[in-house]
Amino acid sequence: MHISAILINFALENQTVQNKMKLNKFFAFIAFALGACLFVACGDDEIPVTHESEIAAKAVAGTYTGWTRLQSNMVNKDYANDTLTLALASDKTLTAIFKNKTWGVATIKGIKPAMVTEGYVFGGGDGTFEMNDVRQGGTQEFPCSVDSAFVSSDLKDLKVFIKANMSVAGGHGEMQFAFQTGDMPTE
Repeated sequence: MHISAILINFALENQTVQNKMKLNKFFAFIAFALGACLFVACGDDEIPVTHESEIAAKAVAGTYTGWTRLQSNMVNKDYANDTLTLALASDKTLTAIFKNKTWGVATIKGIKPAMVTEGYVFGGGDGTFEMNDVRQGGTQEFPCSVDSAFVSSDLKDLKVFIKANMSVAGGHGEMQFAFQTGDMPTE
């Protein structure tokens, strides 16, 4: 075989290898790009505010008067004449402002309600309970959130369970404030 035939044969074989390498690089690039897109798409775990939750937030916004049952490892007591205001925030979520004359004020933001057959439900949010310090005067702040809530479709019945973590406040631990509309039951 002549040297030119050997060089031509070598060049053709090398070109095939180069094409295969280019194709392999192309597939590797596509796999990398798809993988990067998947990571970007899953980067945020926050649930977006939907049109339905915005409608629900507008429907339940208002001030409600009722009573509260407080439960903790040290206190179990009912309180009358408490208020809960559900305000529509600029980000189309709800801000709950719970006021109890004895314990203080809880402000919880970022609540996203949902419509159900019987009314509306919601929970979560991030908040601070500014508690009255009965021993030393002033107030102390503790983290809190809405554990669960239900508002009837006619907006007359409302039940909201607020959890506050008082583990640093003299052993109270977790406190649950169960607010509901209506008159406090007599025992």
